[in-house]
Amino acid sequence: MSSSPQRAQSGTEVTGVNQVTHAIIGAAMKVHSALGPGLLESAYEACLVHELRKTGFKVAQQVELPVVYVEFESILVIALT
Repeated sequence: MSSSPQRAQSGTEVTGVNQVTHAIIGAAMKVHSALGPGLLESAYEACLVHELRKTGFKVAQQVELPVVYVEFESILVIALT
């Protein structure tokens, strides 16, 4: 298994990533606290998209991602949640 070297992140990049991560996790927790457990994933997704857009994020839902694994090729739909 080969791995490519990771580039070093500047302190500014790390801070920015941490702020984005904090905002996304906070929105997810807000949605889960309001709705509680047991709903369909689509309900949580719709509410999380709403929360993230209110915060100013540009959100794409159900994005297609081509995947190749050994001799298997497929296009997976990646949901937000």
